[in-house]
Amino acid sequence: QYPWGNEFDSRRCNTRESGIGKTTPVDRHPAGVSPYGVLDMAGNVWEWCLNEYDAPEAGWVRLSGRAARVVRGGSWFSYFRRACCSVRYNWNPDYRSYNFGFRVAGSSLFG
Repeated sequence: QYPWGNEFDSRRCNTRESGIGKTTPVDRHPAGVSPYGVLDMAGNVWEWCLNEYDAPEAGWVRLSGRAARVVRGGSWFSYFRRACCSVRYNWNPDYRSYNFGFRVAGSSLFG
């Protein structure tokens, strides 16, 4: 359900239940780490995904266009039910808000 397990714990993420009321640094909740060592995968800000909402399994990604994109993870403004791993919403890629962000990730050239 959540990056750390199946039970919600407001001490492991920044959602409405935590009572912080704003974004926080990614390392603020180290107990919410995923099994892969990634922090802040639940709450804090909705994270934009590159894939289009209506084509989640597509083997291609169109970088331009106005097709709705996926957002995941919930935010500090969301209740815990929206911060679980299975939740995905769609938003127009031109949308901007104080509780939306993105994560820059890449793979190593030297495996």
